[in-house]
Amino acid sequence: MKQTSLVTLLLLCAGVTKSQPIPPDSLYLGQTPPGSTPVIFELPITAGLRPIERIAVSNDGTELYFGQLNTYPPTVLKINYFKYQNNAWQGPIFLFDGFLGPALSPNDSMLFMQKIIDNYFAESYYAARTSSGWSMPELLFTFEQQSHYSQLTNTGTYYASTVFPGSSLMDISRIEISSDTIPVSLGMPVCTNLNEGDFFIARDESFLIHARSSPSCPADLFISYKKSDGSWTNSKSLGDKINTTIWEYGPFVTTDNKYLFFTRGGYAMSSYYTYWARVDSLIDSLQYTNYAPYVKFPIPDQTAYVGQFFAYTIPDSTFFDDDGNNTLSFQARLANGSPLPQWLTFDSVSCTFSGTPVTQGIVQIKITATDTAGESASTIMKLIVEFPSVLEKKSEQGFLLSPNPSDGIIHIRLVPTLNEIVMLEITDIYGRCIYSEYFSQETHVNLDDCPKGIYLVTIHGFKGTLKRKLILK
Repeated sequence: MKQTSLVTLLLLCAGVTKSQPIPPDSLYLGQTPPGSTPVIFELPITAGLRPIERIAVSNDGTELYFGQLNTYPPTVLKINYFKYQNNAWQGPIFLFDGFLGPALSPNDSMLFMQKIIDNYFAESYYAARTSSGWSMPELLFTFEQQSHYSQLTNTGTYYASTVFPGSSLMDISRIEISSDTIPVSLGMPVCTNLNEGDFFIARDESFLIHARSSPSCPADLFISYKKSDGSWTNSKSLGDKINTTIWEYGPFVTTDNKYLFFTRGGYAMSSYYTYWARVDSLIDSLQYTNYAPYVKFPIPDQTAYVGQFFAYTIPDSTFFDDDGNNTLSFQARLANGSPLPQWLTFDSVSCTFSGTPVTQGIVQIKITATDTAGESASTIMKLIVEFPSVLEKKSEQGFLLSPNPSDGIIHIRLVPTLNEIVMLEITDIYGRCIYSEYFSQETHVNLDDCPKGIYLVTIHGFKGTLKRKLILK
């Protein structure tokens, strides 16, 4: 982060100019507050531009900031604002050119925004409130990834969505600031294999609302709640009143949690508007309705051998249900919906597969966990059945990794025993190296301090490279 100490000082100490108190019927530009069904929030439309993406409203309701852009990806971006003074709303007042997506800090002393650098690549900027208005925007983060929709909470924690190396999808991240500034994905279940970009996080971090895009859905809005252990619940759709068959994104929730502002639009830019709806009851009620289970750690490929007994128990960490894993029931069928092959049985109580394969091939198994409300989640296990001769051939050159899944301490042994020195490298799912060493024959590694999840163990040697997946549970 640029000038971290200065940013913190400005945030904690900057004096916020007191505004004229605003009558309740003049709040939100004097527009009639909606009910739970969204309506258009009227903002001035400049020729060729749309008043969309997220907006920002000050704590006392006397300032309202909004952006305008021309298309996607935008080439014209502006931030304007309204201010209540002299018993009337003044504006729109032009503020910054080349920026969009305004957001205020918890005490309204800083304004965050983003600048499009190349196509959709965004960088976060901030301006500090001064006695005469706002300072010129300065770069907020200096890490290489883009940062989108940056926000600051009451705890002094920054959040932003970003794209990690090797991915084209946005993850919502907490920004860790020490000697380096590093985005750390919130991970499952908020961040999935879909695109999660635009988001709003409550200033007390009790909930976050985010957009999610998929091949079957342009973008819908979801809500996740923060749990006592610091993790987040499985996201829930805000429902059919908010979400339609077109795009909903750019969320902002007022300080009192009453009103949600967001962008909605279709395939023509002229259809894009800022909408608002009352959501305080919705936010409260969704927190106590059923949560759907989800796949927390996918099952790695399994191998069985013709004529040899095979058994595999699904790890408890595979599925997770915020209502409690004891509510889940399990079933297994082939991925195409057919029953399992006759040689393979599945005990739905112990979640164990067992049997002796009779032919070689690849068996794709769909495992489904269903809660008491009928919500379910599924994952595919790939079972590779080979002849025993393949096992003997593989043992000629490779390495053994055990136990897998592991609680943290793993044993790695070269097969067969060689005098060659090889390099061991363990990386997380983002390709970041968490451990490396040179060894020969065998080694023990303690990964107790690493988060649960899937890792890649790579041995560089044997005149080549060998890889294995590792699950920490």
